[in-house]
Amino acid sequence: MRLHGMTVLNQTVFAKEDKLKDKMQERKIETMLSIGVSFRLLQTTYSHVIGVCKYFCAAQS
Repeated sequence: MRLHGMTVLNQTVFAKEDKLKDKMQERKIETMLSIGVSFRLLQTTYSHVIGVCKYFCAAQS
């Protein structure tokens, strides 16, 4: 069966490729968000540790 110059099989293959590209894009976005959240958590933890260190250094003086 032909539809607009493509067989049904070709259309199915293209549909699967599009779905795969969509999934890959979603994973890329999820990974980027995860890295961003991890980095912010690391920055926050670092800031708190530095703050505690400064507090104890000032308290000992």
